[in-house]
Amino acid sequence: RVVARGQGHLVAPDHEIGQFCAELHRVGMRVNRARVQEWLDKTNQDVDIHQKACREILDRPNLNPGSVDQLRGILFGEWHLEPKVWTEDTGEPSTEDAALREYIIDPHTPSNQRQFIRHVRLYRRAVKLRGTYLLPLQPMPVGVLWPDGRLRSSWAGHIVVTGRLSSSSRNMQNWVAKLRNIVEASPGNVLVGADLDQAELRGSASQSRCRAFLSAFDQKRDPHDMSAAHFFGDRYRNAPGSKDEKNSPKARYRRLGKVTNFAS
Repeated sequence: RVVARGQGHLVAPDHEIGQFCAELHRVGMRVNRARVQEWLDKTNQDVDIHQKACREILDRPNLNPGSVDQLRGILFGEWHLEPKVWTEDTGEPSTEDAALREYIIDPHTPSNQRQFIRHVRLYRRAVKLRGTYLLPLQPMPVGVLWPDGRLRSSWAGHIVVTGRLSSSSRNMQNWVAKLRNIVEASPGNVLVGADLDQAELRGSASQSRCRAFLSAFDQKRDPHDMSAAHFFGDRYRNAPGSKDEKNSPKARYRRLGKVTNFAS
């Protein structure tokens, strides 16, 4: 059938990709346990700091900032805040991060409430960092590290429709950027970074014959920069900071342009 569709020439490269994925799993990633412990100590400290701040702001020594029920009772029962988002399964006011952020940026939110909500968000992030990424980095069977001290993921080349690799059983492509120094090269080796440089967007532009993007790639222009300028105009062009400077106003505008490019 593959040959009948005129795709016989793709079989050998596809097998090579499969072998490459298997080799990625075999080699795995060496984890520096000392750095894991350093991050764990810091994250535990962050959890304690933000939990203490939440309790002090409300003068409630037994408050659990991670309790959805307690938080919902404070925000909507005591403070009578207007819900920003509703949960789909129960119809209750949502306390998800995006909803909490809306209260922080709302100029009508009182200062003490804004401070409390800010610490709740930071507390949650620290708890997630600890539980999702750090605590599992222990030897099997308690954790996910193999006997050789390496972390392994299952890699595949056929799940994402555009053909890029995906990982599961530990999604290493969704690893928190600041924790990447936990992975290190074996003695006598180095880690090498490589990027296909917007391969999916280039393929989409070619198939859809989008002249604007094809021209941008041909002229070595940044397509995300181009989209941000198109959507936001002078607000983007005159925004302070550099597009390469993380969290600068200009970088945030460019990020929105990037999200729009891939969403469309």
